Amino acid sequence: MGELFFVYLQNSLQLSSIALLMLAVSPLLAHRYSAKCRYYLWAVVFAALLLPIRTNITLELPEFFHTILPQTIGTTAPDTAAITKTVNTWDWHNFAGLLWAAGTFCFLSWHFFQHLRFLSAIRRWHEEIVDTAVLELFAKVKAELKIREHITIKSCVCIKTPMVMGLLRPTVLLPQVNLSQDELPLILKHELVHYRRKDLWYKALMLLTMSIHWFNPVVHLMVKSVLNLCEISCDEEVLKGIEAKGRARYGESVIGTVRNSSSYKTALSTNFYSGTKGMKKRIYAMMDMRKKRFSPVLFLAVLMLTLCGTTAFALSPTLSVVPESSEQQPNQTMMTDTEPSHVDTTAPVDTSDTEQGNLENQSSNDNSLPPNELIPTYNDASVEPAQAQTYGQDAPRIIID
Repeated sequence: MGELFFVYLQNSLQLSSIALLMLAVSPLLAHRYSAKCRYYLWAVVFAALLLPIRTNITLELPEFFHTILPQTIGTTAPDTAAITKTVNTWDWHNFAGLLWAAGTFCFLSWHFFQHLRFLSAIRRWHEEIVDTAVLELFAKVKAELKIREHITIKSCVCIKTPMVMGLLRPTVLLPQVNLSQDELPLILKHELVHYRRKDLWYKALMLLTMSIHWFNPVVHLMVKSVLNLCEISCDEEVLKGIEAKGRARYGESVIGTVRNSSSYKTALSTNFYSGTKGMKKRIYAMMDMRKKRFSPVLFLAVLMLTLCGTTAFALSPTLSVVPESSEQQPNQTMMTDTEPSHVDTTAPVDTSDTEQGNLENQSSNDNSLPPNELIPTYNDASVEPAQAQTYGQDAPRIIID
């Protein structure tokens, strides 16, 4: 869990700089590129935020964090000994990963609760539309947009703005307000454009990204900007080929929804109302009649920038290793680098019991010597060959000439 959190933390920090750069240049891009182009441009960044990309370059945390962050947890009650044994092996990044997972679960749970609350209200207060004129107009707009799938249309008293809901069973919901014959075709077309472009699935992608990166405020700014672009790009599609008078009339119908904010909301639905600031941007975009283009080169540039950003650096937890003491290292060296080059003459030896074993040890030691080194000879006649052995590192020794 901790390792996965650091992978997503790495992506979040790296892609935040790219997102801030895109937000900064967004007003400049708006003069030349269409809202649809800028809307789908953000999909590259959202996809990169969802993919757990990991590189081989590591960056160790400063020593300051190792001193202030807890490394282990104390022992708890005896009945939780198994859990305590596991937790005691955790470092601080494991607890950070646990906190991140808890935040993700709470974020998704809250939006799931809101969605269920919204569905419950719709089931209770919706009414089937039986007006023949509205149904015929709805079928005409569907045919114009070449939509063949079955889409239901209903009215509901608990909503204040038109919207589309349902990932698998799409439904167009209309508020129970009087819409003029000039406004209704444009509003229906706006909502059906949402369906044709699969904007609800795009919103599900953004919701999942926010749940993973809930701790990053830049991601929330990204989502807010993309939601505004979603509505502006739909307006752009609806107003193709419409002159200034038609745009003004459509803008008036949009402005009329500013004071109609619904208390029942869900992230998995379109929303004709996008806030006061968002509505201002939409009005300016509606009256902008300059021709703008959709650029694949811009997509390629953002894709390359995102790939470079996610592979330039990596942040991974580094476990602190306790250095070995200076007393242990010489002992290990002494244990691994000893040769039987000394003989003890003070300790009594029972040659009758160990003669065979000593002869085998002497033979193996002779074979281990380098080929150019002479085998030492014993000048003291009182020392038997069977006694030429080492009795430990601390035993008294004599050097043989």
